[in-house]
Amino acid sequence: MEILKQWLNDLRFRTKIVLIVMVTSISVLAVTIPLFVANEIVGVRSQVVNALTSVAEIISENSKAALLFEDKDEAEAILRSLKGEPHIIAAYLYDRNGLLFASFLKDRTGRGTPFNKYRGRREQLPSSWKDSVISEYSNMREGVNMEGDHIDVFRRIYLDETPIGALYIAYSREAFTEKIRRGLMIGGLIFLASAAMAFLISRRLHTVITKPVEKLTDTMRHISEKKDFKERVEADRRDELGLLISSFNEMLDQLKARDDELTRYKEHLEELVEEKTAELREATRRAEAASSAKSAFLASMSHELRTPLNAIIGFSEVILDRHFGEINSRQEEYLNDILNSARHLLSLLNDILDISKIEAGKMTLNYTYADPLTLIDRTMTMVKERAHRKNISVSVRKGEVPDSVKLDDRKIMQVLFNLLTNATKFTPPGGEIGISIDTVRMDEITEIITDEFREDLEGLQSKGWDHYLMISVSDNGPGVSRDAFKRIFEPFQQEDPSVARRYGGTGLGLSLSKEIVELHNGLIWVESRKGEGSVFRLVIPLG
Repeated sequence: MEILKQWLNDLRFRTKIVLIVMVTSISVLAVTIPLFVANEIVGVRSQVVNALTSVAEIISENSKAALLFEDKDEAEAILRSLKGEPHIIAAYLYDRNGLLFASFLKDRTGRGTPFNKYRGRREQLPSSWKDSVISEYSNMREGVNMEGDHIDVFRRIYLDETPIGALYIAYSREAFTEKIRRGLMIGGLIFLASAAMAFLISRRLHTVITKPVEKLTDTMRHISEKKDFKERVEADRRDELGLLISSFNEMLDQLKARDDELTRYKEHLEELVEEKTAELREATRRAEAASSAKSAFLASMSHELRTPLNAIIGFSEVILDRHFGEINSRQEEYLNDILNSARHLLSLLNDILDISKIEAGKMTLNYTYADPLTLIDRTMTMVKERAHRKNISVSVRKGEVPDSVKLDDRKIMQVLFNLLTNATKFTPPGGEIGISIDTVRMDEITEIITDEFREDLEGLQSKGWDHYLMISVSDNGPGVSRDAFKRIFEPFQQEDPSVARRYGGTGLGLSLSKEIVELHNGLIWVESRKGEGSVFRLVIPLG
C-alpha cells in the first residue's frame, strides 16, 4: 500500500488528473454496464416467456376440437404449424387420459428434448399430470420453465374447467443465449467506448487545470535557478488557481522588494562597517585612556594616601607605646580608634589597588614553593585575637597534603585572611568557625560543588588536572541566600545593603579572593543555607 501511495505521489500532475478521471469513469461504468446487461437479460427473458405463452395459448385453443373429436390428423396439422418457429424443436399433444395424441419433432429424433428418456419408457403422462405439479418430472410445471439447454412450456387444455388434454413445447435456448451474448458484447463495447471517450476528454481538458500549474511550476524553477524575482505568472483566471497565482506574484513582489533592500544595504555595508569600526576604535581608545587614567589615579592616590596613613599608623603606635610619656585611658581609646581606622583605610586602599591591577591585567603572581599547613597557621595567628574578643572558638582540620605546593604564598594568605575575617565578622559571639585543608580529586569536587558554580567547574575540568589542594572556611553566621551565591563575588557587592551597615565592609574581599584564586587556575565557591551558616571552599591544582 505504501509503495502504491508513493508511486501515486511521484506521478506528474497531468497524469494524476487523467488517472483520476479514468478511475472515476471506469468505476461508474463498472457499476452501470452490469446493470445494463442484467436489464437486457431480464428483457430478453420476458420477451421469450411472453412469446412462448402466446404460442402455447394459440395451439391449445386450436387443438380443443381435435381432442374432443379425437382427430389425430387435425392435431398433427396444428402442431406442424410450429414449423415456422425457428427455435421450437418439439411439441407434444396429450389427450384427456394423458396418452400421447400427436407430436412434432423438427429432427424426428427428439435429440436434446426432455422427453427422449420419457418416450423411451411410455407414451403417456404420469397419472398425476392433472395436478398443479408433477413431481415425477420437474419440467412438467404449468407455464414456461427454464431447463439446461432449452425452455419448456407445459400447458393443460381445459374445456369448461375440465382438462381434456395437455400441450408440451420445447424451445431451444440458442436464441436466448445469443441475445444475452449480444447484450454482453454491446455492454463491453459501450464500456470500451466510454472509457476511450473519457480518456480523450481528460487528455484534452486536463490542460485547463494543469497548464497554469505547470506554468507556475516552471516559473518557480526558473526563479530558484536564476534568482530572478522580476518574472511573473500571468493571472488570467478567477478561480482558486487564479488566487494561487495572484498570491505567488504578490510573494514575488515582496521578495523583490526585500532583495532590492538587501542590495542597497550591501552597497552601503562596507561604508557602514567602516563607520562602526571607527566608532568602536574610538570607544576602545577612550576606554583604554579611561582605564589608564584610572590606574594612574589609583596608583597616585594610593601613594599619596599611603604616606600619610603610614605616618598616622606609625605615630599612633608610638604614642600608644608611651614613647612620649604616659596617656590616660580616654586618650588610649581615641588613639586605638585612630589606629584601627587608619589600618582599615590602608587595607581598603590595598584592595582597590589590587582590583585595579587585576582589571588592567597587571596583577602578577610571585610563585614560590610553600608549605600549605604553615600558611594556615600564620593566617590563624592573624585572626585569632579577633575571634578571642568575640569568644568564638576556632577549629582546624588538617588532612593529607603535600609538604610543598607551588603558589604565591602572600596572595593565598590574603585570600585566607579575607575568608577568616569574614567568618569572624559574621559569626555571633560564642559561635564557632573552622578551617580545613585536604587533597581532593576532580570527581570529589564534582560531588560537592553547588549548581550555581558548575559552569565554572567545566572550565576547570577542561585543563586536565587530577588532584587539587582544597581549603574550606566555615562559620555559623546568618548564611547566604542562593540567589546571592554568584553576586557576592562581584566587586562592591554584598548580599544585602543592610549587611554593610551592620557589619561594615566594602564588598571587595571576596571579589579580590576570586580573582587571586582564578589566577592560580583554581576555583572558589560558597555553600550555604539562610540562617545556618556558610562554607567557602577554594581549590588550587597540584602540579
